[in-house]
Amino acid sequence: QIANRLAVGEELIADSYSGATVLFVYIADYEDSVQKFGVESTVAWMNKVYASIDSCVMGWSDNGLSKVETFNNFYMAVCGLCGETNHGDASVRVAVKLAERANKVQRPDGGLTSLKIGLNSGSLSSGVIGKKSPRFSIFGDTVNTASRIASSASSSTTHHTVVHLSESAAATATPSIRSWLGARASPLGLVPNGHVHLKGKGSALTWSIAPLSPSPG
Repeated sequence: QIANRLAVGEELIADSYSGATVLFVYIADYEDSVQKFGVESTVAWMNKVYASIDSCVMGWSDNGLSKVETFNNFYMAVCGLCGETNHGDASVRVAVKLAERANKVQRPDGGLTSLKIGLNSGSLSSGVIGKKSPRFSIFGDTVNTASRIASSASSSTTHHTVVHLSESAAATATPSIRSWLGARASPLGLVPNGHVHLKGKGSALTWSIAPLSPSPG
């Protein structure tokens, strides 16, 4: 849609949305990777990780999920800019799938990639910035909080899928997505974390999608 609007000569693209979900992903163990593994190995690793995330996000583009940008060790996507009412459920499904897929990518040292994943829902704004190299961007407190939710998340690993959700993102979870999580081969559930400190935001109630404890006996 943005490309079409630019193609017909629309000069100022600036929109506001009352409800959307922002997906933020941080590659864990990224710090000092260039010094540890060298530039070529680090770039090759990150390309594989981002390619695996891209394939998940693009596979859900018909459900309104769009990649926004990557920078250093973070990846950002958004769902709900085309009026989708199920943006929360779609974002949860993609978050779980991309975690499982990216967790299979080997780091330069032979270990497996860990991700920190966060979801936040709310109102936001978007626009195309720049003339020579125009870039679509989203902004607002919903975006900033999504970043904080992701950075404070526990790492999602091969055998321990974790997605950190704000209270607003958790509130979008329908019975359908809860059933989908619980019916997986390795069941997941939506569990409360209580109050968690978010840098620059203070204390906030958050939730996590995490493995369910095995039933006793």
